[in-house]
Amino acid sequence: MARQVALEGKATLVAHIGKDGKVNAVSEVSRHPLFHEAVSDAVKEWQFDSLNDQPGQIEITFKFSLKGDRDWRVLNYKVSGTLPNYFEIEVNPVPDNLQLNNERPSY
Repeated sequence: MARQVALEGKATLVAHIGKDGKVNAVSEVSRHPLFHEAVSDAVKEWQFDSLNDQPGQIEITFKFSLKGDRDWRVLNYKVSGTLPNYFEIEVNPVPDNLQLNNERPSY
C-alpha cells in the first residue's frame, strides 16, 4: 500500500556507540511512523570502527521513496547517500526515460 500511494518520508535517529563500536542504543530525533521501527532495528545491528576507546554518538537520516502500485513487484531499488550520516532508499525509482503517464514497467 505504501508504494501505491508513492509514500515518501524521513526517519532521523541518533546511534549511541560504545567503546567497542557496537550500537548500544538508538534514540529518535524525528520519525515517520512507518519507517522508524525498521530503521531503528537495522541500526542496532551496525558495527562502527572503534572511537579511540571512547563512546560516541552519530545522527543518521534515512529518506525513503516508495513507488509502484500494489500489482507491481519490487523491480529494483536504489540506495545512495553520504556515509555515515545520510541514506536515500528508493523502491521502483522511475527511470529517466519513462514517461510519467501511468505506464507500467515491463517485466
